[in-house]
Amino acid sequence: MAGRNNGRSNLVALGDFRSNAQIAMYKITPAVALTASTRATVDGEEIKTVGTAEQVITELAPLMYEVKSDGSILYVTVDGHAWSAAAIERLVENVTGGNDTVALIETFEN
Repeated sequence: MAGRNNGRSNLVALGDFRSNAQIAMYKITPAVALTASTRATVDGEEIKTVGTAEQVITELAPLMYEVKSDGSILYVTVDGHAWSAAAIERLVENVTGGNDTVALIETFEN
């Protein structure tokens, strides 16, 4: 796997993963699957239950995100100056109460 290289360069090497802005991508693997928000109508009143996925996304405010359909993984693109893996892990664990894993993504390949 190529190393991460932030910054501008005339050299584009095969296998490079490059960010020309201060953004970072993280893979969040919660110990317990994230849950979806739900809406229900009770006696004519709509009630929303906020799921853990929405809670994390609201707190993190990512530029972009993807939640796997089973809630097992959350991918986020965030401001690289504002967030670190440790800070994201603390935020997610405050929501889920679990022992979650957060890793910096250094390639688009799975």
